[in-house]
Amino acid sequence: VTFTYTNSCNPTVTTCQSMFTVPPGFFQNMETNTVYGTLQDAINAAMPGQTIKMLDNVSESNITVTNSVILEADGYMLTIPSGNFTIPTGKSLKWKENILMISAGAAIINNGSLCNNGIINYQGGVGIFTNTGAYLGSGNFQGNFVNYRTISPKN
Repeated sequence: VTFTYTNSCNPTVTTCQSMFTVPPGFFQNMETNTVYGTLQDAINAAMPGQTIKMLDNVSESNITVTNSVILEADGYMLTIPSGNFTIPTGKSLKWKENILMISAGAAIINNGSLCNNGIINYQGGVGIFTNTGAYLGSGNFQGNFVNYRTISPKN
């Protein structure tokens, strides 16, 4: 990096080296270009309706959709190895593409709105997706599905 300092009489050029790191991230908010290390951090920071793009294959447990967002997999896979993937009442998640893998020790709890335009797969077909909200979209679901509310495919 080169800095030039100018005073009224004599400009001075100084060269120095500096080390800096760019924090790694797996999720990018497409409206703000901010990169996050976890999906939960990206969702928490997003404004409703913003798109979060995956930058790599990721495994993350216990996710709660605190802001209604669009999750664009961009060819990557999101795995929920344990805990709950929760969409509370009044919140929504739109899963745009690719595979959302729910391991046998994890569960989807949808009290809000889940629009699946990709593939949601319980490994081995075990585990339960409990829907008391709205399940929408043109995607595929593979596994056990307990429905107490609304299923509207192709929407």
